Amino acid sequence: MLVLGLLLLTIIPVSTLSAQDRPVRADSTETEIVELEMKDGSVFRGTILSETADLIAFRTLSGALIDVRPSDVLRRRVVSGRMTDSGFLQFDPNATRLLFGPTAESLTAGRGYVAVHELFLLSGAVGIGSSFTLWGGVSIIPGASEQLVFIAPKFTLLDRGKHSVAVGFALGSVTGNPDSGGIMYAATTFGGAEQALTVGTGFLFGGGEVLDSPIVMFGGHKQLSSRVKLLTENYAMPTEGGGVVVSGAVRFIGGRLTTDFGGITHSSVISEGGFPIQPWLSFSFQFGRD
Repeated sequence: MLVLGLLLLTIIPVSTLSAQDRPVRADSTETEIVELEMKDGSVFRGTILSETADLIAFRTLSGALIDVRPSDVLRRRVVSGRMTDSGFLQFDPNATRLLFGPTAESLTAGRGYVAVHELFLLSGAVGIGSSFTLWGGVSIIPGASEQLVFIAPKFTLLDRGKHSVAVGFALGSVTGNPDSGGIMYAATTFGGAEQALTVGTGFLFGGGEVLDSPIVMFGGHKQLSSRVKLLTENYAMPTEGGGVVVSGAVRFIGGRLTTDFGGITHSSVISEGGFPIQPWLSFSFQFGRD
Protein backbone atom coordinates (compact mmCIF):
# COMPACT_ATOMS: atom_id res chain seq x y z
CA MET A 1 0.00 0.00 0.00
CA LEU A 2 2.89 2.36 0.77
CA VAL A 3 4.39 1.67 -2.66
CA LEU A 4 1.09 2.31 -4.44
CA GLY A 5 0.52 5.52 -2.49
CA LEU A 6 3.99 6.87 -3.27
CA LEU A 7 3.66 5.92 -6.92
CA LEU A 8 0.32 7.71 -7.18
CA LEU A 9 1.77 10.83 -5.61
CA THR A 10 4.86 10.50 -7.79
CA ILE A 11 3.56 10.18 -11.24
CA ILE A 12 0.33 11.84 -12.10
CA PRO A 13 1.02 15.20 -13.64
CA VAL A 14 0.04 18.77 -13.01
CA SER A 15 1.22 22.03 -14.56
CA THR A 16 2.40 25.62 -14.41
CA LEU A 17 1.97 28.60 -16.86
CA SER A 18 -0.20 31.83 -17.04
CA ALA A 19 -3.50 32.91 -18.53
CA GLN A 20 -2.22 36.46 -18.76
CA ASP A 21 0.48 38.09 -20.89
CA ARG A 22 3.20 35.69 -21.96
CA PRO A 23 5.96 36.04 -19.35
CA VAL A 24 9.62 36.66 -19.84
CA ARG A 25 11.09 33.19 -19.51
CA ALA A 26 14.46 32.45 -17.98
CA ASP A 27 15.13 29.77 -20.59
CA SER A 28 14.80 32.17 -23.53
CA THR A 29 18.14 33.55 -24.69
CA GLU A 30 16.40 36.48 -26.36
CA THR A 31 14.59 37.69 -23.24
CA GLU A 32 16.72 36.46 -20.36
CA ILE A 33 16.52 38.49 -17.19
CA VAL A 34 19.78 38.45 -15.31
CA GLU A 35 19.94 39.34 -11.63
CA LEU A 36 23.22 40.82 -10.43
CA GLU A 37 23.76 40.90 -6.68
CA MET A 38 26.51 43.37 -5.84
CA LYS A 39 28.98 43.16 -2.99
CA ASP A 40 27.51 46.35 -1.50
CA GLY A 41 24.09 44.64 -1.21
CA SER A 42 22.37 46.30 -4.18
CA VAL A 43 20.56 44.17 -6.77
CA PHE A 44 20.09 44.92 -10.48
CA ARG A 45 17.76 43.05 -12.83
CA GLY A 46 17.86 43.40 -16.58
CA THR A 47 19.87 42.26 -19.58
CA ILE A 48 23.59 42.13 -20.29
CA LEU A 49 24.36 44.08 -23.45
CA SER A 50 28.04 43.17 -23.56
CA GLU A 51 30.68 41.83 -21.22
CA THR A 52 34.46 41.85 -21.03
CA ALA A 53 36.90 40.89 -18.29
CA ASP A 54 36.77 44.49 -17.02
CA LEU A 55 33.25 45.76 -17.71
CA ILE A 56 29.62 44.63 -17.97
CA ALA A 57 27.29 46.86 -19.99
CA PHE A 58 23.87 46.36 -18.37
CA ARG A 59 20.34 47.60 -19.12
CA THR A 60 17.98 47.47 -16.11
CA LEU A 61 14.30 46.57 -16.40
CA SER A 62 13.47 50.24 -16.05
CA GLY A 63 15.62 51.01 -19.09
CA ALA A 64 18.62 52.60 -17.33
CA LEU A 65 22.05 51.86 -18.80
CA ILE A 66 24.80 51.15 -16.27
CA ASP A 67 28.36 49.86 -16.35
CA VAL A 68 29.33 47.27 -13.77
CA ARG A 69 32.76 45.93 -12.90
CA PRO A 70 32.75 42.11 -12.69
CA SER A 71 34.87 42.31 -9.53
CA ASP A 72 31.99 44.15 -7.80
CA VAL A 73 29.48 41.34 -8.53
CA LEU A 74 28.93 38.93 -5.65
CA ARG A 75 26.75 36.51 -7.67
CA ARG A 76 24.57 36.39 -10.74
CA ARG A 77 21.65 34.23 -11.81
CA VAL A 78 19.01 34.04 -14.52
CA VAL A 79 15.46 34.69 -13.28
CA SER A 80 12.00 34.49 -14.83
CA GLY A 81 9.30 37.07 -14.24
CA ARG A 82 7.63 40.25 -15.42
CA MET A 83 7.29 43.87 -14.45
CA THR A 84 4.07 44.91 -12.68
CA ASP A 85 2.80 48.24 -11.37
CA SER A 86 4.23 47.34 -7.96
CA GLY A 87 7.60 46.16 -9.26
CA PHE A 88 9.20 42.99 -10.55
CA LEU A 89 7.24 39.75 -10.06
CA GLN A 90 9.65 36.83 -9.97
CA PHE A 91 8.11 33.54 -11.04
CA ASP A 92 8.51 30.30 -9.14
CA PRO A 93 11.83 28.68 -10.22
CA ASN A 94 10.37 25.27 -9.35
CA ALA A 95 7.58 25.51 -11.89
CA THR A 96 7.61 21.99 -13.35
CA ARG A 97 5.67 20.34 -10.50
CA LEU A 98 2.96 21.05 -7.99
CA LEU A 99 3.15 19.33 -4.61
CA PHE A 100 4.93 16.33 -6.07
CA GLY A 101 3.87 15.14 -9.51
CA PRO A 102 5.41 16.36 -12.76
CA THR A 103 3.85 19.04 -14.91
CA ALA A 104 3.35 19.17 -18.67
CA GLU A 105 6.17 21.71 -18.85
CA SER A 106 9.73 20.49 -19.37
CA LEU A 107 12.91 21.58 -17.66
CA THR A 108 15.37 23.52 -19.79
CA ALA A 109 18.49 21.59 -20.79
CA GLY A 110 20.99 21.59 -17.94
CA ARG A 111 18.53 22.89 -15.37
CA GLY A 112 17.08 20.77 -12.61
CA TYR A 113 16.25 20.38 -8.94
CA VAL A 114 16.80 18.15 -5.95
CA ALA A 115 14.07 17.83 -3.36
CA VAL A 116 13.15 16.12 -0.11
CA HIS A 117 9.50 15.34 0.60
CA GLU A 118 8.08 14.48 4.01
CA LEU A 119 11.69 14.11 5.22
CA PHE A 120 11.93 10.53 3.92
CA LEU A 121 11.63 10.72 0.12
CA LEU A 122 14.40 12.20 -2.03
CA SER A 123 13.84 13.11 -5.67
CA GLY A 124 15.58 14.96 -8.43
CA ALA A 125 15.04 15.96 -12.04
CA VAL A 126 17.15 17.36 -14.88
CA GLY A 127 16.29 18.74 -18.32
CA ILE A 128 17.84 17.00 -21.32
CA GLY A 129 17.47 18.75 -24.64
CA SER A 130 14.51 21.05 -25.24
CA SER A 131 11.64 18.73 -24.28
CA PHE A 132 12.88 15.75 -22.25
CA THR A 133 12.90 15.64 -18.44
CA LEU A 134 14.42 12.78 -16.48
CA TRP A 135 13.07 12.44 -12.95
CA GLY A 136 13.67 9.85 -10.24
CA GLY A 137 13.94 9.28 -6.53
CA VAL A 138 14.41 6.97 -3.57
CA SER A 139 12.91 6.72 -0.11
CA ILE A 140 15.16 6.94 2.96
CA ILE A 141 12.91 5.61 5.72
CA PRO A 142 15.12 5.09 8.81
CA GLY A 143 15.37 1.48 9.92
CA ALA A 144 13.31 0.16 7.01
CA SER A 145 14.59 -3.04 5.40
CA GLU A 146 13.04 -2.03 2.07
CA GLN A 147 13.10 1.27 0.21
CA LEU A 148 11.16 2.56 -2.78
CA VAL A 149 13.11 3.45 -5.93
CA PHE A 150 11.52 5.03 -9.00
CA ILE A 151 12.43 6.57 -12.33
CA ALA A 152 10.08 8.74 -14.39
CA PRO A 153 11.04 10.12 -17.83
CA LYS A 154 8.73 12.72 -19.36
CA PHE A 155 8.53 14.09 -22.91
CA THR A 156 6.81 17.42 -23.64
CA LEU A 157 5.13 17.06 -27.01
CA LEU A 158 3.80 20.61 -27.19
CA ASP A 159 4.80 23.86 -25.49
CA ARG A 160 3.07 26.95 -26.84
CA GLY A 161 3.35 29.10 -23.74
CA LYS A 162 -0.31 28.96 -22.74
CA HIS A 163 -0.84 25.33 -23.69
CA SER A 164 1.48 22.40 -22.97
CA VAL A 165 1.07 18.66 -23.54
CA ALA A 166 3.30 15.93 -22.12
CA VAL A 167 3.44 12.15 -21.97
CA GLY A 168 5.54 9.93 -19.75
CA PHE A 169 5.68 7.02 -17.40
CA ALA A 170 6.99 6.18 -13.97
CA LEU A 171 8.40 2.83 -12.96
CA GLY A 172 8.92 1.96 -9.31
CA SER A 173 10.09 -0.97 -7.25
CA VAL A 174 11.04 -1.90 -3.71
CA THR A 175 14.63 -2.87 -3.03
CA GLY A 176 15.04 -6.61 -2.74
CA ASN A 177 11.75 -7.24 -4.55
CA PRO A 178 11.86 -8.31 -8.24
CA ASP A 179 8.34 -6.98 -8.88
CA SER A 180 7.80 -3.49 -10.24
CA GLY A 181 4.88 -1.30 -11.21
CA GLY A 182 4.04 2.16 -12.33
CA ILE A 183 1.85 4.35 -14.48
CA MET A 184 1.68 5.63 -18.05
CA TYR A 185 0.20 9.11 -18.31
CA ALA A 186 -0.62 12.11 -20.46
CA ALA A 187 -1.25 15.65 -19.24
CA THR A 188 -2.26 18.98 -20.69
CA THR A 189 -1.83 22.42 -19.14
CA PHE A 190 -3.74 25.62 -19.83
CA GLY A 191 -2.39 28.88 -18.45
CA GLY A 192 0.96 30.35 -17.60
CA ALA A 193 3.56 31.05 -14.94
CA GLU A 194 1.22 33.03 -12.66
CA GLN A 195 -1.81 30.76 -12.75
CA ALA A 196 -2.68 27.54 -14.53
CA LEU A 197 -4.96 24.52 -14.68
CA THR A 198 -3.75 21.02 -15.58
CA VAL A 199 -5.71 17.88 -16.34
CA GLY A 200 -4.08 14.48 -16.73
CA THR A 201 -4.98 10.82 -16.99
CA GLY A 202 -2.96 7.68 -16.45
CA PHE A 203 -3.15 3.89 -16.34
CA LEU A 204 -1.47 1.80 -13.66
CA PHE A 205 0.54 -1.23 -14.75
CA GLY A 206 2.37 -4.06 -13.03
CA GLY A 207 2.80 -7.81 -13.12
CA GLY A 208 2.49 -7.82 -16.89
CA GLU A 209 -0.95 -6.21 -16.79
CA VAL A 210 -2.37 -2.74 -17.38
CA LEU A 211 -5.46 -1.72 -15.42
CA ASP A 212 -8.26 -0.57 -17.71
CA SER A 213 -9.62 1.98 -15.21
CA PRO A 214 -7.89 5.36 -15.65
CA ILE A 215 -6.78 7.66 -12.85
CA VAL A 216 -7.73 11.28 -13.48
CA MET A 217 -5.72 14.20 -12.12
CA PHE A 218 -6.75 17.84 -11.91
CA GLY A 219 -4.77 20.59 -10.25
CA GLY A 220 -3.55 24.12 -10.52
CA HIS A 221 -1.66 26.97 -8.98
CA LYS A 222 -1.84 30.72 -8.47
CA GLN A 223 1.14 32.88 -7.63
CA LEU A 224 0.23 35.69 -5.24
CA SER A 225 3.62 37.41 -5.07
CA SER A 226 7.31 36.82 -5.71
CA ARG A 227 7.41 34.90 -2.42
CA VAL A 228 4.07 33.08 -2.14
CA LYS A 229 2.22 30.64 -4.36
CA LEU A 230 -0.90 28.50 -3.82
CA LEU A 231 -1.01 24.90 -5.11
CA THR A 232 -3.58 22.13 -5.37
CA GLU A 233 -3.18 18.58 -6.71
CA ASN A 234 -6.08 16.11 -6.78
CA TYR A 235 -6.75 12.59 -8.06
CA ALA A 236 -9.90 10.63 -8.83
CA MET A 237 -9.36 6.87 -8.91
CA PRO A 238 -12.46 5.11 -10.32
CA THR A 239 -11.21 1.67 -9.28
CA GLU A 240 -12.53 -0.54 -6.50
CA GLY A 241 -11.63 1.22 -3.26
CA GLY A 242 -9.94 4.01 -5.23
CA GLY A 243 -11.74 7.11 -4.03
CA VAL A 244 -10.44 10.67 -4.27
CA VAL A 245 -7.16 12.20 -3.09
CA VAL A 246 -7.23 15.95 -2.36
CA SER A 247 -4.20 18.08 -1.52
CA GLY A 248 -3.21 21.70 -1.22
CA ALA A 249 -0.20 23.69 -0.12
CA VAL A 250 1.41 27.09 0.13
CA ARG A 251 4.80 27.43 -1.55
CA PHE A 252 7.26 29.90 -0.08
CA ILE A 253 9.77 31.04 -2.70
CA GLY A 254 13.24 32.15 -1.69
CA GLY A 255 15.50 32.38 -4.73
CA ARG A 256 16.54 28.86 -5.72
CA LEU A 257 14.99 27.31 -2.61
CA THR A 258 11.26 26.65 -2.29
CA THR A 259 9.38 25.28 0.72
CA ASP A 260 5.93 23.71 0.47
CA PHE A 261 3.65 23.35 3.48
CA GLY A 262 0.16 21.93 3.22
CA GLY A 263 -1.95 18.82 3.65
CA ILE A 264 -3.24 15.69 1.91
CA THR A 265 -6.40 13.70 2.56
CA HIS A 266 -8.36 10.81 1.07
CA SER A 267 -12.11 10.34 0.82
CA SER A 268 -11.98 7.15 2.89
CA VAL A 269 -10.10 8.91 5.70
CA ILE A 270 -12.73 11.64 5.86
CA SER A 271 -15.56 9.10 6.03
CA GLU A 272 -13.86 7.12 8.82
CA GLY A 273 -13.43 10.13 11.08
CA GLY A 274 -10.32 10.97 13.10
CA PHE A 275 -7.75 13.53 12.02
CA PRO A 276 -8.51 13.81 8.30
CA ILE A 277 -5.40 15.61 6.99
CA GLN A 278 -1.84 14.31 6.57
CA PRO A 279 0.57 17.27 6.78
CA TRP A 280 2.78 17.82 3.74
CA LEU A 281 6.26 19.36 3.87
CA SER A 282 8.88 19.48 1.14
CA PHE A 283 11.97 21.45 0.19
CA SER A 284 13.37 21.91 -3.30
CA PHE A 285 16.62 23.44 -4.51
CA GLN A 286 17.10 24.49 -8.13
CA PHE A 287 20.39 24.14 -9.98
CA GLY A 288 21.59 24.87 -13.47
CA ARG A 289 23.05 27.42 -15.82
CA ASP A 290 23.21 31.06 -14.68
